Amino acid sequence: IFVSLSLFTLFLIGIGVFYIYRFKREILRQENYLYLLALVALVVLATAKILSLLDVLWLRYMIPLSFAGIILTILLDAQIAWVVTTLLSLMVGVVVDYDLSPAIFYFISGTISIYCLSNITQRREMIRMGLILAGVNFGAVVTLGLLFGDRNLLNLLGLAFVGGFNGIFSTALAMGFLPFLEQLFKLTSDLSLLELANPNQPLLKRLLIEAPGTYHHSIIVGNLAEAAADAIGADSLLARVGSYYHDI
Repeated sequence: IFVSLSLFTLFLIGIGVFYIYRFKREILRQENYLYLLALVALVVLATAKILSLLDVLWLRYMIPLSFAGIILTILLDAQIAWVVTTLLSLMVGVVVDYDLSPAIFYFISGTISIYCLSNITQRREMIRMGLILAGVNFGAVVTLGLLFGDRNLLNLLGLAFVGGFNGIFSTALAMGFLPFLEQLFKLTSDLSLLELANPNQPLLKRLLIEAPGTYHHSIIVGNLAEAAADAIGADSLLARVGSYYHDI
């Protein structure tokens, strides 16, 4: 069993590493990205193992796997987040006594969490995302329970509520840890950049009052830099925000 589990784990890790090498090779040049990937994966798998040892059925639906999808989407890339989430859901299925139902549930939950982040521009919008994720989780647990022959509706609804709570819990966990992970791994998320671009930022307001000409110049430079970055496929948001603060 140990040998087969080791081979299975290495096989999944190999798929992830090959994907990064083939399609996202720039990540291999950034050690902080690799450390973030390793930390998120270890936290999810360690939590899954601890909860599985307690041998309580409803705890199988409390593993915060969507946390990994949210964090990696915000700090790295949505495609990387989806690949890692998929591989982790398979590993979690093995951890919880080779149960296919939680594996499919976490695949659905992790995928939806990544989709919901596509148009988020402010942190408070993650509350709405958490509610959507909770609703999807609830429906997924009910559907999978019926699919796998669970006819105890009371038990099924209890598990569904746990799955729904998992969506809110994972989102809250990601919101809480995001600033710490940004500082720890020296990364800046698009959410942080959007907050820096807000004209109500104290430093930008001070610039407007004390040097209005410089402020308007910075806005124009930001627009030019954003257009140029879009034209060459660079990070237009980073270019615009950097331009806002370049004279400061």
